[in-house]
Amino acid sequence: FPREDHGEELNATVIVDRRPLADLRHAFALDDYDFNGVLSGEFHLYGQYTGPYGFGTMTIEDGTTYGEKFQRSTASLRFEGAGVRLDGIEMHKGVGVITGAAYVAWAGTYSFNADGERIPVEQVEALTYPRAPLSGVLQFSASGSGPFAAPRYDVKGRIADLFAGDEGI
Repeated sequence: FPREDHGEELNATVIVDRRPLADLRHAFALDDYDFNGVLSGEFHLYGQYTGPYGFGTMTIEDGTTYGEKFQRSTASLRFEGAGVRLDGIEMHKGVGVITGAAYVAWAGTYSFNADGERIPVEQVEALTYPRAPLSGVLQFSASGSGPFAAPRYDVKGRIADLFAGDEGI
Protein backbone atom coordinates (compact mmCIF):
# COMPACT_ATOMS: atom_id res chain seq x y z
CA PHE A 1 0.00 0.00 0.00
CA PRO A 2 -0.19 2.11 -1.99
CA ARG A 3 -0.03 -0.08 -5.08
CA GLU A 4 2.74 0.86 -7.51
CA ASP A 5 0.44 0.31 -10.50
CA HIS A 6 -2.28 2.52 -8.92
CA GLY A 7 -4.72 -0.36 -9.30
CA GLU A 8 -7.62 -1.28 -7.05
CA GLU A 9 -6.50 -1.67 -3.43
CA LEU A 10 -9.80 -2.74 -1.97
CA ASN A 11 -12.72 -4.88 -3.10
CA ALA A 12 -14.57 -6.37 -0.18
CA THR A 13 -17.91 -6.91 1.46
CA VAL A 14 -17.70 -6.12 5.16
CA ILE A 15 -20.36 -7.38 7.55
CA VAL A 16 -20.48 -5.86 11.03
CA ASP A 17 -22.62 -7.46 13.73
CA ARG A 18 -23.19 -5.48 16.95
CA ARG A 19 -19.77 -3.79 17.12
CA PRO A 20 -19.34 -0.93 19.65
CA LEU A 21 -18.92 2.38 17.80
CA ALA A 22 -16.21 3.38 20.28
CA ASP A 23 -13.94 0.68 18.77
CA LEU A 24 -14.50 1.97 15.24
CA ARG A 25 -14.11 5.62 16.23
CA HIS A 26 -10.75 4.75 17.78
CA ALA A 27 -9.63 2.72 14.74
CA PHE A 28 -10.33 5.71 12.44
CA ALA A 29 -8.89 8.34 14.86
CA LEU A 30 -12.33 9.83 15.60
CA ASP A 31 -12.11 9.56 19.39
CA ASP A 32 -13.13 13.22 19.89
CA TYR A 33 -16.61 12.70 18.42
CA ASP A 34 -19.30 11.97 21.02
CA PHE A 35 -21.20 9.25 19.17
CA ASN A 36 -21.72 5.83 20.75
CA GLY A 37 -23.88 2.77 20.31
CA VAL A 38 -23.77 -0.66 18.73
CA LEU A 39 -23.28 -0.84 14.94
CA SER A 40 -24.51 -3.54 12.57
CA GLY A 41 -24.37 -3.32 8.80
CA GLU A 42 -23.16 -4.55 5.48
CA PHE A 43 -20.81 -2.54 3.26
CA HIS A 44 -19.41 -3.27 -0.22
CA LEU A 45 -16.26 -1.19 -0.72
CA TYR A 46 -13.90 -0.99 -3.69
CA GLY A 47 -11.24 1.23 -5.19
CA GLN A 48 -8.60 3.08 -3.22
CA TYR A 49 -8.10 2.20 0.45
CA THR A 50 -8.09 5.85 1.62
CA GLY A 51 -10.93 6.93 -0.71
CA PRO A 52 -13.25 3.99 -1.30
CA TYR A 53 -16.36 3.79 -3.43
CA GLY A 54 -19.27 1.54 -2.64
CA PHE A 55 -22.57 1.23 -0.82
CA GLY A 56 -24.11 -0.29 2.26
CA THR A 57 -26.65 -0.12 5.04
CA MET A 58 -26.18 0.40 8.74
CA THR A 59 -28.13 0.23 11.98
CA ILE A 60 -27.04 1.75 15.28
CA GLU A 61 -28.83 0.58 18.42
CA ASP A 62 -28.76 1.93 21.97
CA GLY A 63 -27.06 5.08 20.73
CA THR A 64 -25.97 8.31 22.31
CA THR A 65 -24.82 11.41 20.47
CA TYR A 66 -23.66 14.48 22.39
CA GLY A 67 -25.59 13.36 25.48
CA GLU A 68 -28.86 12.53 23.69
CA LYS A 69 -29.95 8.91 23.76
CA PHE A 70 -31.82 7.19 20.93
CA GLN A 71 -33.08 3.64 20.57
CA ARG A 72 -32.28 2.92 16.93
CA SER A 73 -30.98 4.65 13.82
CA THR A 74 -30.78 3.34 10.25
CA ALA A 75 -29.31 4.71 7.02
CA SER A 76 -28.18 3.71 3.55
CA LEU A 77 -24.60 4.66 2.68
CA ARG A 78 -22.93 5.67 -0.60
CA PHE A 79 -19.15 5.87 -0.51
CA GLU A 80 -17.93 8.41 -3.10
CA GLY A 81 -14.15 8.39 -2.81
CA ALA A 82 -13.78 11.70 -0.97
CA GLY A 83 -16.48 10.87 1.59
CA VAL A 84 -19.71 9.08 2.36
CA ARG A 85 -23.39 10.03 1.95
CA LEU A 86 -25.92 8.82 4.49
CA ASP A 87 -29.33 8.68 2.85
CA GLY A 88 -32.70 7.93 4.39
CA ILE A 89 -31.52 8.41 7.96
CA GLU A 90 -34.23 7.41 10.42
CA MET A 91 -33.55 7.80 14.14
CA HIS A 92 -36.03 6.78 16.84
CA LYS A 93 -36.28 8.54 20.21
CA GLY A 94 -39.24 7.37 22.26
CA VAL A 95 -42.31 7.53 20.01
CA GLY A 96 -40.63 10.27 17.97
CA VAL A 97 -38.66 9.98 14.78
CA ILE A 98 -35.91 12.06 13.19
CA THR A 99 -35.36 11.74 9.44
CA GLY A 100 -32.66 13.25 7.28
CA ALA A 101 -29.53 12.92 5.20
CA ALA A 102 -25.85 13.77 5.63
CA TYR A 103 -22.53 13.91 3.84
CA VAL A 104 -19.22 13.39 5.63
CA ALA A 105 -15.98 14.18 3.78
CA TRP A 106 -12.82 12.39 4.85
CA ALA A 107 -11.15 15.83 4.81
CA GLY A 108 -13.11 16.79 7.95
CA THR A 109 -16.20 18.58 6.66
CA TYR A 110 -19.88 17.70 6.75
CA SER A 111 -23.37 18.76 5.73
CA PHE A 112 -26.72 17.50 6.96
CA ASN A 113 -30.43 18.15 7.22
CA ALA A 114 -32.87 16.61 9.70
CA ASP A 115 -36.51 16.86 10.67
CA GLY A 116 -37.85 15.63 14.00
CA GLU A 117 -41.47 14.83 14.80
CA ARG A 118 -43.33 13.61 17.90
CA ILE A 119 -40.23 13.77 20.15
CA PRO A 120 -41.32 13.53 23.83
CA VAL A 121 -39.81 16.61 25.53
CA GLU A 122 -39.40 14.67 28.79
CA GLN A 123 -36.93 12.37 26.97
CA VAL A 124 -34.72 15.20 25.64
CA GLU A 125 -31.64 15.39 27.89
CA ALA A 126 -30.89 19.00 26.87
CA LEU A 127 -34.33 20.04 28.18
CA THR A 128 -34.13 18.27 31.55
CA TYR A 129 -34.81 20.53 34.55
CA PRO A 130 -35.42 18.46 37.73
CA ARG A 131 -36.99 21.40 39.62
CA ALA A 132 -39.46 22.05 36.79
CA PRO A 133 -39.77 18.90 34.65
CA LEU A 134 -40.88 19.73 31.15
CA SER A 135 -43.31 17.74 29.04
CA GLY A 136 -44.78 18.23 25.60
CA VAL A 137 -44.12 17.21 22.01
CA LEU A 138 -41.10 18.58 20.14
CA GLN A 139 -40.97 19.17 16.40
CA PHE A 140 -37.86 20.61 14.71
CA SER A 141 -35.89 21.07 11.53
CA ALA A 142 -32.12 21.39 11.52
CA SER A 143 -29.33 21.78 8.98
CA GLY A 144 -25.64 22.46 9.08
CA SER A 145 -22.41 22.36 7.13
CA GLY A 146 -18.75 23.17 7.51
CA PRO A 147 -15.65 21.73 9.14
CA PHE A 148 -16.04 19.47 12.18
CA ALA A 149 -13.55 21.72 13.99
CA ALA A 150 -15.96 24.69 13.72
CA PRO A 151 -19.49 23.29 13.38
CA ARG A 152 -22.42 25.49 12.31
CA TYR A 153 -26.08 24.60 12.72
CA ASP A 154 -29.43 26.20 12.01
CA VAL A 155 -32.23 24.76 14.15
CA LYS A 156 -35.90 25.73 14.23
CA GLY A 157 -38.33 24.05 16.57
CA ARG A 158 -41.56 24.22 18.44
CA ILE A 159 -43.09 22.41 21.39
CA ALA A 160 -46.80 21.61 21.45
CA ASP A 161 -48.59 21.16 24.80
CA LEU A 162 -45.60 22.42 26.79
CA PHE A 163 -45.85 21.98 30.57
CA ALA A 164 -43.39 22.75 33.38
CA GLY A 165 -44.52 20.40 36.12
CA ASP A 166 -48.30 20.80 36.26
CA GLU A 167 -48.27 24.32 34.78
CA GLY A 168 -49.23 24.75 31.12
CA ILE A 169 -47.13 27.21 29.15
